[in-house]
Amino acid sequence: MRKKQGHLFVTEMDSARERLCFKVDEKSLLLDFKALLKDYYAATFNNGEDGLCIAFDNGQKFLLSVKEIT
Repeated sequence: MRKKQGHLFVTEMDSARERLCFKVDEKSLLLDFKALLKDYYAATFNNGEDGLCIAFDNGQKFLLSVKEIT
């Protein structure tokens, strides 16, 4: 089975937690949030230049952005 490069899933992290030090980029983290939110909200999700746009049928819109801080 071929896995996406640079993206770790929970099962992989559990088995490697003690030996693994990895970095996630902003875009990957935002895509993970998108996948999680789709399980909980009935909305339209669009990837934009500034982040993830979430639009509900009632007209509400949100922009979710991720920025790494040091």
